[in-house]
Amino acid sequence: MNLRYSFLISFSFFINLFIIAQTWPIRQADDPDHFYIVNCEFGEIHPAGGLPPHSYPDHFHKAIDINIESNVAVRPIESGSVIEKGSMSVTVGSYYVNERWQRKTKYLHIIPEVNHGAQVIENVTILGRSNADSHLHLEMSEWDGIQYVTVHPLENNYNWNLTLPPCHADAYPPQINDIIVEELKIK
Repeated sequence: MNLRYSFLISFSFFINLFIIAQTWPIRQADDPDHFYIVNCEFGEIHPAGGLPPHSYPDHFHKAIDINIESNVAVRPIESGSVIEKGSMSVTVGSYYVNERWQRKTKYLHIIPEVNHGAQVIENVTILGRSNADSHLHLEMSEWDGIQYVTVHPLENNYNWNLTLPPCHADAYPPQINDIIVEELKIK
């Protein structure tokens, strides 16, 4: 009996250690024409914009923006709890260890359908629906023992990356894949 218990604990640890890919936040069936297109990459410099008092300066884009039609369901990339809810955003905390969330995922430009404190299930719970902005701002951060560090959702050193949608058969980011595919169609 003890051997079986040891095996189960070891197997569970092994599986958890190598689960690094997260699901895409938009299902293909919900938005077949846009769900895989990244229209703003992590690290781009956004120009100043908006009108006072809502204007903002040039800033580093610490997320990816995914094209999305209006009123499309947005689902969590990882199970956890809603730790912040704004009028147009939801933040989900995952892996609560030593009185701190180890990961935080922020979804902006959505109309929330969940409440603060709600438990959410990866790729099942509907966090909210897209608004008329036609993109989902997806921001990921990881606790490094001192502070939360913003990570690139498609490539980072924290072993916490999004899985590219099924329409992409390679490891290129979606926008690069689209350029290659479009170029091949022209020839």
